[in-house]
Amino acid sequence: LSVEAKARRGRFEAAALIADRRREAASLEAEQQKAVEDEEYERADELESAIDDAKSKCELAVRDWYTAQQQCEDVAARFASIVEEKGAVRLRYSEALSALSTALEAKASAVDGSIEDLERENAEHEVNVADTLEDDLSRLKALRRVLEEREAEVAQKIQEKTGGLVAEREEKVTRRAAVEAELEEIREQMRLKEEELAEVQGEVDEVDSKILKVEQKFQKQQDKLAAERREIEEDEAKFEEQREGLLSEQEVIRDRIEGERQRKQGLADASKMAAESSVKAKAQVEEEEAAARRTVELRSELSELRAEESEASLQTDSLRAKVESSALDLEGRREALRSSLARAEEARATISEAEERLPKLEQEKKAAVAKKNFKDAAKFSSEAKALEEGKREAEGTLEELEGTVVDCEARVAEAEREAEDLGSELEAAEKEGRKLQDRHLRITIDMVTRAMEAAAASENFDDAASLQNELEVAQELKRDIEASLAEEDAEA
Repeated sequence: LSVEAKARRGRFEAAALIADRRREAASLEAEQQKAVEDEEYERADELESAIDDAKSKCELAVRDWYTAQQQCEDVAARFASIVEEKGAVRLRYSEALSALSTALEAKASAVDGSIEDLERENAEHEVNVADTLEDDLSRLKALRRVLEEREAEVAQKIQEKTGGLVAEREEKVTRRAAVEAELEEIREQMRLKEEELAEVQGEVDEVDSKILKVEQKFQKQQDKLAAERREIEEDEAKFEEQREGLLSEQEVIRDRIEGERQRKQGLADASKMAAESSVKAKAQVEEEEAAARRTVELRSELSELRAEESEASLQTDSLRAKVESSALDLEGRREALRSSLARAEEARATISEAEERLPKLEQEKKAAVAKKNFKDAAKFSSEAKALEEGKREAEGTLEELEGTVVDCEARVAEAEREAEDLGSELEAAEKEGRKLQDRHLRITIDMVTRAMEAAAASENFDDAASLQNELEVAQELKRDIEASLAEEDAEA
C-alpha cells in the first residue's frame, strides 16, 4: 500500500507541476502580448525564449505525469488479485447473510408454532375459567336466591304477626296527636289531658313491648340468616379472589404470547435486515466487479495505446532526426549553390570588367605608341594581356560553374522536395501522435473521474481534491489537443 501511495503521490505532484507550468507559460504569453501592444519588441523577443522554455518544461512534466500514471497502473495491476480475493470474500459474506436470513425466517416460523400452542393453551384456560366461574356463579346465585326467599318469608311472617299491632299503634298515635291538639286548645283541661296522655303512653309502651317480644321470637332466624349472608359474602369474596387469580394467570399467558410475538417480530426484522444487507453486499460486489472489469478494459486499452504511442514516438523521433539531417543537408547544398553562384558572379564581373577595360587599354596603348611613349605603351600592353588572361580564366571558370550551379540547383531542389516530404510525414506523424494522446487523455479522464468519485464516496477528500486537480489538468490538455487537431483539419 505504501508503494501505491508513493506512486499516486508522484502522479498528483506531476499533475500539479503541469498546472504550474501552464500557468507560467500563460502568464509569460500575456506579458509578451502586453509588450507587443506597448511596442517593446526587444522585451517581447526576450520573453519568447522564456515561453519556449516554459512550454518545454510543461511537455517534460506531461511525460513525467504519463510515466507516473503507468507506475500507478502497474502497482494497481499487482494488487488486482488482492482486490479479486476481497470481492470473493465479500460475496461469501453476502451468501452467509442470505443463509442467516433463511435461518432467522425458519426461527420465526417456529415461533409461530409456539404462539399457536400458547393461544390454544389460553383458549383452553379461558374455557376452564369460564366453566369454573359459571358453576361458582350459578351456585352463589342460587344461594343468594334462597337467602332472599327466606328473608322475604321471615319479613312476611313478621308483617303478619305485627300487622294488627301496628294498626293499633297507629290508631293510638293518632289519638295521642288528637289529645295533644286538645291539650293545646284547652289549657284548662291540661291536667286531665296530661293524665290521659300518660295513660295512653303507657298503652303505647305496652304495645311496643308486645312488638319487641314478637321480633325477639324471630331474632334467631334473623341471626341465622345474617350468618348465612356472611358465609355467602365470604364465598363471593373467595370467588372474586379466584376469579382474579384466573385472570392473572390468563394475563401471564397473554404476556407470554406478546413476548413470543415480539421475539418473532425481532427475528423477522433481523431476517429482513440480513436479507437487505445480503442484497446490498451482493450489489456492491457486482458493482465493484463491473468497475474492476471496466478498469481492466481501460488498462488493457491504455496498455495497447501506450505501445502505439511508443511506436509513434519512435517513428516521430526518427522522422524528426531525418528532417533535421535533411535540413542540414539542404543548408549545405544551398551553401554550395550560393558559393558557386558567388564565384560565377565574380567570374562574370571579371569578364565584364575585362571587356570594358580592354578597348580602353588598346586605345591608350595606341596613343602611347603614337606619342612614342613606349614605357606607358608596354604598361598598357602588359595590363591588357593580364586582363585577357583573367578573362580567359574567368570564362573557363564560368563555363565550369554553369554545370556546377545547375547540378547544385538540382541537388537543392531534390533536397527541398525530400525535406518537404519528410516535413509532411513528420506533421502527419505528430498529428497521429496527438490523436493517440487525445485517446490516452480520454481514458485517463474516465479513470481519474472514477477514482475521484470513489474517493469522495469513501470520504477521502484529500485524494478526491488531488484527483480533481489532476482531472482538470487532463481536461485542459485534451481541449488544447482537440483545438489543435480542429485547426489542422480546417487548414487542410
